[in-house]
Amino acid sequence: MVEYRKLGNTGLNTAPISLGTVALGVNYGIESSIGESMPSTDEAINLIKFAVNSGIIFFDTAPNYGLAEERVGIALQDNLDSYIATKVSIPIDQNQIALTGQKARNIIFASLHNSLKQLNRETLDLVQIHNATAELLTNGNITEHLIEAQKQGIIKHLGVSVYGEAAAVVAIESGVYKTIQIAYNLIDRTMEQVVLPMALEKGIGVIVRSVFLKGALSEKVLELPDELRLLRSTVVKMKEDLKLTWEQVPELAIRFCLSHPAVSTVLIGARTSMELSQAMKAAGKGPLDNNEKEVLKRYSIDDERLTNPSYWNLE
Repeated sequence: MVEYRKLGNTGLNTAPISLGTVALGVNYGIESSIGESMPSTDEAINLIKFAVNSGIIFFDTAPNYGLAEERVGIALQDNLDSYIATKVSIPIDQNQIALTGQKARNIIFASLHNSLKQLNRETLDLVQIHNATAELLTNGNITEHLIEAQKQGIIKHLGVSVYGEAAAVVAIESGVYKTIQIAYNLIDRTMEQVVLPMALEKGIGVIVRSVFLKGALSEKVLELPDELRLLRSTVVKMKEDLKLTWEQVPELAIRFCLSHPAVSTVLIGARTSMELSQAMKAAGKGPLDNNEKEVLKRYSIDDERLTNPSYWNLE
């Protein structure tokens, strides 16, 4: 029996586990010696339908996740009880400078209408600014256009997907954005001091990504190069100290994130029904107790070069 959680003050509910779809549209994560690859269209659609039948009702996608939006739209076209969160990217010119005014509006609205088409929806349940920065949210340019789209009925709820504390704080304080999507895991606990308590106080829905740190909180950590050896050795030490199997490390990672009262749901970028079933089984074991959470503090790393995969050179 799935116990649903409130997604902040949006009026939407989520299962503790939601499906992140980046791995269903592009090749993603630590390259494994096993040779995993992006699922076929049929495999992706079957996985999404399996998720629905398992009680998952919230799906996170984005236009720049390759084929993901299209596949989600096909799988959920007859299921309007599920919620889909998509994203809009920051409009930029050829010099990587953020656009403003009518040019920005045109790009944003084109993206929204394309998402409506790909997802087979008349309204977008939740639209998040992809990689929103504090500066971007402060100047209000994109916010203005998204509020316009919301007034037109294109969008129900607005949210942000952010890196770092500053952008999350601005989003929460804005009063406009009802959800924040953040990276949070037992290695990277940056958001615990300010962001998570603030979100809980303000009724902001917290969507957690990177629960496995792009695969580092699994046996795939052994594939990491020497440049990331501190991360690799930390995870291995944790496994050995706590006498865990490699199958139990991802389970611990999920239960850790769901133990924080501010967290609404954890995104799992599963490629197979087995991976998704394992995640839901882990969530079903309930939160960690305070003693367990205290022990895990010794394995956190305060170095963005190790905790933010955008700094990793895995090509």
